[in-house]
Amino acid sequence: MTASLYAGVYFKEHSIMTPKETLVLICNSTGSYAYHAYECGGLKRCKATVSEITLSEAKAERRRACKICY
Repeated sequence: MTASLYAGVYFKEHSIMTPKETLVLICNSTGSYAYHAYECGGLKRCKATVSEITLSEAKAERRRACKICY
């Protein structure tokens, strides 16, 4: 099995494997609105659970970049 890279997309036989997407953290409280980097101190204020999602999922949920870590 060989894989080749073309325009940022990995092709392996007949399937397409995209490069790993960026993961971000979100607070699952009702008032949260931002996504965070792993080292962000802003998540210490989260009173709910913290979840890891992809950046595109966070943007689809209309979350904005945290003003502390981004």
